[in-house]
Amino acid sequence: MKVSAQDKIQVMGNFSDMYIGHTVTDGESLQSLGKQYSLPPAKIASYNQLNPAAPLPKNKRIKIPLSKDNLLQQKSSSATPVYYVVEKGDDLNRLSQSYNMVSINKLKDWNDLKSDAVKEGQSIIIGFMKIGKSTTDKKETPPKPEPVSDNTTNKSQPPLVKAPEKKDPDIAIPKTNKTSNSPAVKESQKLEENTVPETKKEPANGYIPKEGDEGYFALAYSQHTTGQLKQFHSGDGASFKTISGWTDRKYYILMNDVPVGTVVRLTGVSNKSVCAKVLGPLQEAKGAPGLLVRISNAAASVLGITDPKFPITVTYFE
Repeated sequence: MKVSAQDKIQVMGNFSDMYIGHTVTDGESLQSLGKQYSLPPAKIASYNQLNPAAPLPKNKRIKIPLSKDNLLQQKSSSATPVYYVVEKGDDLNRLSQSYNMVSINKLKDWNDLKSDAVKEGQSIIIGFMKIGKSTTDKKETPPKPEPVSDNTTNKSQPPLVKAPEKKDPDIAIPKTNKTSNSPAVKESQKLEENTVPETKKEPANGYIPKEGDEGYFALAYSQHTTGQLKQFHSGDGASFKTISGWTDRKYYILMNDVPVGTVVRLTGVSNKSVCAKVLGPLQEAKGAPGLLVRISNAAASVLGITDPKFPITVTYFE
């Protein structure tokens, strides 16, 4: 892909794996980049296969992933245009299909075009991105304690005891009544055709669930062994039911010809992605022939998938 002017932000990659480049300056970190580009630091680390706890080297080139969440279709004075450099065979219809289904009329308006025709090498605005100011991590000076008055008259007064903080209750998971012996209740207790039981608990890795990140297994995905090759597979997917993932963001998949325990990245048509662990091969079930993968219903929910059958891309290292 050709290089555009330095003062323009150019989209790289393809429509299923879009990103822009950022060169790290002195003092920048994953946290400051996350604030600048409105992305979870863990997602930037996972996308670049970086250790989230390690400092960023100065002048390192970082990829900032793009999706419909941060590649906006609304022009404003506070948003920066993102450009695509036209290649041979491109037209506005192809760009519309490739970049978040932006309307052709918007592409014409943003680029002052009179027709659908574009020229090879031409820079075309395909969206906008809100980018904050570059910041560096600085240690904040703790506030000085307020002076204590010596005019206390009742020195025998006991110290105040701080009330314990209230915590949000965990989300309750409904349980099946196992005391009934009726056939209907026994049948409801069986796993459905496309359901797998809750998996064993994984050892803690210091992960704190956060909305918008790639989940519990994102760190493991980013820490693959040196020398492993990245594998890509695209095809049809379906989901299975499990209670895991809704609060702990641990996502799982069933997939043939991939070793059990492998951590993969799942990317849906919305360009959202999560990381999941392989539980085993696809089970014999209705609708299984022709499927690439089954993903947990919690993962499907995060990816914005509601259809029973959907296109999915799986990447992993081996």
